Amino acid sequence: MNTLLFRSLRWLLAAAAFSSVTAAEATLTLAPVDTVNRPGVLAVDVIAINRSDVAVPSGLPDDGLIPVSIHERDRSWHATMTAIEPGRPMVAPGGFVAVRYTVALPTDATGRLVIEARPQGHAPIAAVIKPAPVRPDADIELARPLVDDVPPARIAASDPRYQPAPQPATDLINRGFLKNFTAHEPIYFIYGPDAPAAKFQFSFKYRMAALSADSPAELPTTLQFGFTQRSLWDIDATSSPFYDTSYMPEIMIEKIAALPEEPDHWFNWLGMQGGFRHESNGRDGDVSRSLNVIFARAALALGDPASLHLVIAPEVFTYVGGLSNNRDLTDFRGYGQLRLHLSYGDGPSLTAKFHTGDDLDHFTTELDLHIPVSVPLIDAESFFLLQYYEGYGESLLNYGSRDESLRAGLSLVR
Repeated sequence: MNTLLFRSLRWLLAAAAFSSVTAAEATLTLAPVDTVNRPGVLAVDVIAINRSDVAVPSGLPDDGLIPVSIHERDRSWHATMTAIEPGRPMVAPGGFVAVRYTVALPTDATGRLVIEARPQGHAPIAAVIKPAPVRPDADIELARPLVDDVPPARIAASDPRYQPAPQPATDLINRGFLKNFTAHEPIYFIYGPDAPAAKFQFSFKYRMAALSADSPAELPTTLQFGFTQRSLWDIDATSSPFYDTSYMPEIMIEKIAALPEEPDHWFNWLGMQGGFRHESNGRDGDVSRSLNVIFARAALALGDPASLHLVIAPEVFTYVGGLSNNRDLTDFRGYGQLRLHLSYGDGPSLTAKFHTGDDLDHFTTELDLHIPVSVPLIDAESFFLLQYYEGYGESLLNYGSRDESLRAGLSLVR
């Protein structure tokens, strides 16, 4: 135990030092530009802030295109922001740069909107905006420059009405399939010195329906289907067998809070999830394990999201059948868990998960250290992950056995 803790501390210190050379991009934020907002088109500034003492890239795409989601009460749509002057400028130490983008809006978008941009390699950024009213001649105006010094061709390129009609297959995918997939739980592959040496997890959620929003300043409440698979792989053994795999489908109602117009940097409610989750290892006989729970989870943030902040996410659940092969599971899983996520902007983060048995014994801890890294040939946000696990239930197969492990590897979602 002492050797493992010492090795874990040494890895943490090395990873922290490594982060100083890998987290080398500016922090991005989104700001509407009311003075040049015209009917049918929204102008926004993407601001890249450099808080370090060396010049860093802005992290903006070279092609000047950023996908966005726009939400208005009970409807949402997808679009692309187009930079007036595409490029990837450098940001001076302690300084910032602002790059202006435009995005076309539907002609009937006149209420308060929430726009969420997703620059590649960065966390999503959002703002609440109020578009200018649309006049009857808006379609004619769209044929001319709508923002001073913006070439008409670039405005037309950002307006879906000027695009060729998609092919039927492409239209089907865009309307109801790929755009509804988002990340859910962390996605990673890690490896350690003790058997089973490898552990990996992938997860997604799919928006099945958008329900009404509570107010114009909030994103819609949605019905989501989620799926997570976590596997322990004895990759170093003969024939490299899988030790155990947990399959976790779930259906839930999700409410995500939008950023307020004037964010409170010390306390922000982030949202909630609640629903039904099944978990099993897909086996039969004496090694079969399964459970069903009804759960509720909330999340709130303390601190400035662009600087040091803490996300607190408590979860409670109750079991509804499915314990025939593991009747004493509650002695080790209990009825809830607590997640704490400490992060500095989009930089390194430390996530801690805790749960205990129903008698407040059999305590379990999982610590995940994520450090942003750039991996060649991976066209996605990526992190170096160091995970320490101590407690019960890492494997559903042997949920009553105490395990201790240290693994490291690559994570795509934290």
